[in-house]
Amino acid sequence: MNSQVLRSQTPQGQLYPSYRYQLPDFLKSVTYISETGVGGRKFYIGEPRVPEGVRYGIVNAILFLAQAYKEAIQYDACDENNWELVNDRFPISNSCGQLGMSYQDMHCKADEAFMECPVDRQMEQVALTSALWFQAPAPLKCGPKSTYPTTGFWDYDAGREDNGDAYEMVGAESTLRGVVGGEGVSSKHE
Repeated sequence: MNSQVLRSQTPQGQLYPSYRYQLPDFLKSVTYISETGVGGRKFYIGEPRVPEGVRYGIVNAILFLAQAYKEAIQYDACDENNWELVNDRFPISNSCGQLGMSYQDMHCKADEAFMECPVDRQMEQVALTSALWFQAPAPLKCGPKSTYPTTGFWDYDAGREDNGDAYEMVGAESTLRGVVGGEGVSSKHE
């Protein structure tokens, strides 16, 4: 399965067995989520005594793998990439939200609230992975304003972060700074 299904793709389109996604890890995770579950919910793998139960379980696993491939396996990445351009640039504040979202303002539905964590205004985090294409933005990062008083953009021509022309995320709380993009609207930081 590692060499046939869990395959990632180089920016040039060449396939290779994923470094991050491995069959033993997948099986361990599916076993846990189908037997123990999270929040009273379990991953459906089928029931042999129910008509079509096993087929439904197989389809569920296939759909899960298809979604996982689309979101992560094909890129051999486990973190969100900085991919939203604002004014033809990749703002460093994109880690605060892309596609008009403000991640710190998002909340779980009531029946999933037990999984929600409060915003830690002093937390600093740097993603492990980023896109693999030539001079792609570095892994997303975020932290308090005291650590990142301004955020700039990813200069893909130079292949590095540039804070000389800083952007500030519009609409999100100003005490937290992200690394690229924002709500799709950025303003020059004064």
